[in-house]
Amino acid sequence: MIQVQGAVLKLWTKLLIAAFGALVSLLPVDAALAVNCSDAPYNGVIDGNSVSAPDQIQIDTNCTIRNFPSPNVLGTNFSFYTQPGGNDERWLVVFDNVVHTGNMSCNNVAGHRIWFTNGSSTKIQEGCQNLLIPVEKIDKQNPAGQTTATIGIPFTYRLTIPVLYDPAFGVVINNSGSLNDLHGITIRDDLNETGADLTYVSHAVYWEGNGTPVPHTFANAGGLLTFAFPSNFVIPSSDQIII
Repeated sequence: MIQVQGAVLKLWTKLLIAAFGALVSLLPVDAALAVNCSDAPYNGVIDGNSVSAPDQIQIDTNCTIRNFPSPNVLGTNFSFYTQPGGNDERWLVVFDNVVHTGNMSCNNVAGHRIWFTNGSSTKIQEGCQNLLIPVEKIDKQNPAGQTTATIGIPFTYRLTIPVLYDPAFGVVINNSGSLNDLHGITIRDDLNETGADLTYVSHAVYWEGNGTPVPHTFANAGGLLTFAFPSNFVIPSSDQIII
């Protein structure tokens, strides 16, 4: 009797273990955290100073990943949302102050652009990506909110020097200056190229950060404005002047 009960007890134990094992196998397995760069709270920017690095990131918008230096390296794997014929948008991905040790799917055919600044990647294959080398550019802007000018009424426009520019995508990557010191600077602005009859009135040149005037010489040759700076003049990296 006891032996039979023991056998039954062992049998029920095995059944319970089997049933529990089956239940466990049916429970969802926690997948690696995967996000789109456009998802909240990222909204196109994944900053290591405020968020943990996701395991997987799909690039579905222009995306900036920043502040993952050693030892807080970025082991994230990247893929691109691209469906030729269904999605013709191409994305710019900026890695700023990032040490990347993860993988990235090839996209040299798809046409997305990758820019590394102040960081490195150990697994991205150069021939597999469209790596970007940005160029310095002058950012020329009308006053905020102004799209027209009244004849005979002076108006002001602004040149910010330099910004970093992606010539392939036609977009400004960094509004806060260059990564390099700039030397030997001469700036020419031809008012005749506007197609309108413009007359020069006046100008000011100053540092963007503190408003201090910048030494320079100026010439106006029939609407061709030339701003020349001394031979020893330097715009330090991450600094700008305004005309």
